[in-house]
Amino acid sequence: MANEMNDDKEYLGLAANPLFRQLSSDALEKISGLMVKESHKAGDTIFLAGDRGDALYVVDSGRVRIWVRDGDGTPPADQPACLSAGDA
Repeated sequence: MANEMNDDKEYLGLAANPLFRQLSSDALEKISGLMVKESHKAGDTIFLAGDRGDALYVVDSGRVRIWVRDGDGTPPADQPACLSAGDA
């Protein structure tokens, strides 16, 4: 479920992100026009280790857990990270 982010309100969230904080409103508007919004359900896999890195994900709402699997495919006992709104 993807759609372009054209609404002026959409790029305001980018301004708070450290990756985009120094950009002008004009630049933020241009970047947001290139972005595609994706929605994912709890438990969805967004990408896997080793996948081609052809996108930057910015968490708009909710939380994303980062799971790193050991060499045998099992998840380790501890979780390395949990991202939430505003994280990239």
